[in-house]
Amino acid sequence: MSTKRKTAKEGKKVMTEEEKALYLQAQEEKERKKEQTVAQFLKDKVEEDESSSELRMRKLNEGWRILSRLCENEDQKKEIDEMKKSMERQLDGMDDCIQASRSHVFM
Repeated sequence: MSTKRKTAKEGKKVMTEEEKALYLQAQEEKERKKEQTVAQFLKDKVEEDESSSELRMRKLNEGWRILSRLCENEDQKKEIDEMKKSMERQLDGMDDCIQASRSHVFM
């Protein structure tokens, strides 16, 4: 008769109960470390996304401020042009009055 140890398929050694418990414990520890690594990665990714989101928001707000200033300046330029035209019309009217007065005085 043969004095071989009990083996599983393909010639692998069968584990004892103590070896199985140690193996399962090591697998659980490995899985826990993997979960911690994934959780830390996700936490880091969220923090990175939040900081880049804040940066993008600041850039967007600055862009809107610039556009708003440009629009204000354009509106102000339009108002200034309108005021300038109005003043020119008033001055032309006053010049006409002065010319009319001169013509009446020097006649």
